[in-house]
Amino acid sequence: MKKALFAMVLAMVVAASAQALTIGLVPSALTVTPSTIFVIDVVVTGAAAPGVEVIDVVVTYNPALVTGVDAAEGAWMRTGGPLLEFEEVNNVAGYVSYTAARLGPNGSTGSGTAVTLTFHCEGPGLTALAYYVNVSDTNGDIIADGTGVIEIQQGGGQVIPEPMTLALVGVALTALGVVARKRS
Repeated sequence: MKKALFAMVLAMVVAASAQALTIGLVPSALTVTPSTIFVIDVVVTGAAAPGVEVIDVVVTYNPALVTGVDAAEGAWMRTGGPLLEFEEVNNVAGYVSYTAARLGPNGSTGSGTAVTLTFHCEGPGLTALAYYVNVSDTNGDIIADGTGVIEIQQGGGQVIPEPMTLALVGVALTALGVVARKRS
């Protein structure tokens, strides 16, 4: 009885580990220079048979600071056969949408870059790219999904001090003047 129970638990652990697919965006935080292009990859890790057949990615952003340029399949998504792809870049509403569906019986397995997203930094500031990723297997079952935010710091530009900072500088200069006057 104990051996049967142990075998059943071991089989469940092996089955669970085979389905341990994870999704992430690389890099998870980024500093970019205004007027430059930057790339973010959607990375899939641990895709087991029957493999990934469909991946949906939606990324939203502040179009005053970042604009979408392109979304394309990564090298990993190309493994397993041809793809049917749908891409939409909308810089007025501030989003990039990408869907890739495998044409054929085999899905992509293992790990790698599923989608490469290209953006342009418009100007200095701090913004976030909010994302949603949904992955389905060859049976049409959702096997993983994820959401998150990538912080984008746009460097450069002129730093304008806040009014409180200017007030503190003024107080410090006044105090220095008072101390200098008392010493003389």
